[in-house]
Amino acid sequence: MTPEEKLRKLLEDFVKGYINIQVQPAKVISVDLTEETCNVEFLDEDLAPHNEVHLTAGIGVGTGMLLEPEINSVVYVGIVNNDPQWAFVALFTKLKSIKLRGDQFGGLVKVADNVTRLNNIEKDLNSLKTAFKNWSPVSQDGGAALKTIAANWFGTNLELTKKSHIENTEVKHG
Repeated sequence: MTPEEKLRKLLEDFVKGYINIQVQPAKVISVDLTEETCNVEFLDEDLAPHNEVHLTAGIGVGTGMLLEPEINSVVYVGIVNNDPQWAFVALFTKLKSIKLRGDQFGGLVKVADNVTRLNNIEKDLNSLKTAFKNWSPVSQDGGAALKTIAANWFGTNLELTKKSHIENTEVKHG
């Protein structure tokens, strides 16, 4: 190390405690969803690990948007007024789940999957309408002509929709 580099390092180490930390990258060690916090280790090895980094604004548990980072993912931690009790996650690289104002209503609807299921019902109803449209009553057949023309329609059943067909369990709302 040159004398200039040594001096620079000494000055940086000396003033480090006086400089406000803006944002630092860190690795997520654990997550506490009850407290809406996580524990992190900063990627800068000169910074000590930090516990209880806020995942929300901290105004009230379950009132805002809660982004749950994956363990071992990288997040960017900001500190308000250089006060460690006000550390918060500003950016995420990998999310495990998202909750919008709680989770009592379950996951958000997967629109494409839901549209497919609705289209299947609409096609089925249109098939029945076509069968009735094309049916001509035949006297004294006891409904055999209708049964024949509707055979394609009633020959297959629609699959009942399950919550898992249309729910995105990673994004919940309340």
